[in-house]
Amino acid sequence: MAATAGHADAMLERQAEEMAEKTLSALPPGPAKTAKMQVVKAGILKRLLSTAAATPARAEQAIHPKSPAPPPPPPPSKGKAGGTNSAGASSGTPVDLDGIELLGDSPWYADSDLRQRLLEEVRQAHAEEKILVASPADEIRRISQGLGGTGHVLGAGAVLRLGGAHHGGYGEADIKHAYRQLSRALHPDKNPGVPEAPDAFKRLGEAAEELQSGLSETRSMLKILSGATLGAAVTQEALERPQGPLLAEASRLLAAVLGLSGEGTISDAALKRAPSALLANAAFAGCRVNELMTRWYEESQLLDLFAGTPLRVAYDCCKQPFRMQFLCAMGRAADAEAERNDTCVRSGWEKVTLQFPELGLWRELLYKLHARVWTTGTEDIRSRKSKWDDKSESESASDWGKKWRAVIKAVLPRDSGEAGFACAVKFDDSELQKLCIALWKDIAAWAVGEGNLERHVSLFRSALSGKDSSWAFIPATDILLLIGEGLVGCFAEGFCVKADEGHVRKSFVEALKHWRAGLKDKKAAPQVVSTDSNRRKMEERNDDGKKRLKSDDGKKDVAVAACQDEQAPKLSRSPTRVLMVTNLSSLDAAEDDVKARAQELFAKFGKIISCVVIKLPEAPEKEAVRAFLEFEKLQHSTKAYSSMNGQYIDGRPIKTRFYNEARFAQGDWHKSAPTKVLLLTNVVGPGDADEGLKEELHDEVRAFGKLLRCVIAEKPELGVEEAVRAFLEFTCTEDCSKAFSHFVGRRFGDHRVKARYYNEANFAQGDLWHQPQ
Repeated sequence: MAATAGHADAMLERQAEEMAEKTLSALPPGPAKTAKMQVVKAGILKRLLSTAAATPARAEQAIHPKSPAPPPPPPPSKGKAGGTNSAGASSGTPVDLDGIELLGDSPWYADSDLRQRLLEEVRQAHAEEKILVASPADEIRRISQGLGGTGHVLGAGAVLRLGGAHHGGYGEADIKHAYRQLSRALHPDKNPGVPEAPDAFKRLGEAAEELQSGLSETRSMLKILSGATLGAAVTQEALERPQGPLLAEASRLLAAVLGLSGEGTISDAALKRAPSALLANAAFAGCRVNELMTRWYEESQLLDLFAGTPLRVAYDCCKQPFRMQFLCAMGRAADAEAERNDTCVRSGWEKVTLQFPELGLWRELLYKLHARVWTTGTEDIRSRKSKWDDKSESESASDWGKKWRAVIKAVLPRDSGEAGFACAVKFDDSELQKLCIALWKDIAAWAVGEGNLERHVSLFRSALSGKDSSWAFIPATDILLLIGEGLVGCFAEGFCVKADEGHVRKSFVEALKHWRAGLKDKKAAPQVVSTDSNRRKMEERNDDGKKRLKSDDGKKDVAVAACQDEQAPKLSRSPTRVLMVTNLSSLDAAEDDVKARAQELFAKFGKIISCVVIKLPEAPEKEAVRAFLEFEKLQHSTKAYSSMNGQYIDGRPIKTRFYNEARFAQGDWHKSAPTKVLLLTNVVGPGDADEGLKEELHDEVRAFGKLLRCVIAEKPELGVEEAVRAFLEFTCTEDCSKAFSHFVGRRFGDHRVKARYYNEANFAQGDLWHQPQ
């Protein structure tokens, strides 16, 4: 025990020395700096030791706060998700978190004791580490750099040496103290022989005013975010130095939005439980969930706050683990919006990215990690149990991806898809912790070596220990969702996985053993056919595989050419010169007025060749009026898209999307209006439709929402591609739109599926052969 305590004290002393060196970095070397270094170091060390003594668990207790007690789990039921195996998948065995400050998303923002300690640390830092002033000449030179357009101008915080994680925030008293200390040294009357003194003194006053103004903005933002999530007032103590509390409330808001929106693959029943699960958590008591979701997705105020300078300053003032958790959550919030809006996000996200450039590094790492999970090839596609391609016709998991996907699926509980049944686990689950630690270490080793991503991984390395094996934050949610794409879901209840009924959780160790055993037995395992129906389906799939294997090169070339000749989707996800703008006006507005308004708003981005306005009374209100704008140049339409998408015009959030140029030129402006009915053609050929097709379609779309009906109709005389029609009726157009995006370009066996919206009235009347919309 004594040796452990001595090691901890040595680490604190080394940390105090580093912090003192950073504080005095502006002072020139010499005896004066050496003497001040000892004084400053002693003060910092005293504060660190007192903080450690006040919290017996030291830093780990501060970084891993106790989560609000979860509701008691339901009694285990045979075949239900979340059950444990004989060894106890979630045994509660303590996990060694040595070298890890924060594992996965933590509700630290709701831990009142932790937040009180953080505020106290800020007070102590300001009380013990007074502003140290170098010689007047050095201070004037430091502050004057960049003035007059000669280079980079110091920010207001840097001028007064305020802000950053070193102090952890500041208030009016801190600004006044810093200004008094520096103004005495910089005053022009005391430096008559220094020509830069007046400019430096003026810059000092301006910096103080900037920080004062920034405090007002920060406090206003803190009140807005706290009110949006909790509907509660902010304490006076939090308003004193508001930077840390601001990041805490911003993190709370993101957690609420993501918990309600759902991430990854979530069943409709589970997602419907999200509001009640969120409100059952003490961290979100009092949250008005419907109002919050409306303000976040349909209004711009909250997103604009995230792009503002006050939140960036607050981010810089907080501890590294909390910064990284916030950064990752912000990136996933953008992904959730893209998923919700058919890959479109509001233009405000571009400003957020500029404010937080670290997001670019993190996204680049995720992009390369995704490429490591998935690789090209067709062998696995031929051997899948379903004829649906899992990713695309040429994309499948790599060996590394298969390993971790199998382990993730085994460790997480199954999403039962049943209302009222809890099915998820959170990061306090010991087996999930073991999985995430092992997975991240594997990723980090690859990133530093083969991946050549050391700079990206360094975002998460602990700045306190200086060891490569120590982590300030492990982005567990992000890596589980990325590697478990199509399997893993995360919402307010926690994590779950898409699996067959009867799925039973395994411990992390058992999951690894099971995966290794599966590698050995994969080739020798016999095919089990339990029923005539299963045998018939298996024989059909084998026949399909044999047909594909027998295809010669010439036939493959013909198939590829046919695919290329197929018409592209009307709503193009790649930039085009044509923009489709919706929700610009109500249905009763005159077309000429809508056209004039559209040209007025978008003309600033470049020359508009033509503008067409159409009305679709049968479409949802936000899609009923469409304005098509054809720009002269692609860069003009691209700029218009990024700038205007999601903007509020006359109180309405407009949506911009790229539109296929060829279809626009042909006057095809009506056919993509979303309805509640989706028509799929070319799924199977004439005579191949059966009840098994309905089952496969139902399984494929259950993640997008409730399916009311699935109807199969057949007319062999219409030709191979149109002979068999599959109609999917959803409860709302939003779910139907998700399914539409999912099916476009997909393959079923040897067939490339075509998806279109179908007129709801015709479908309700039983007219299944009407010309589709």
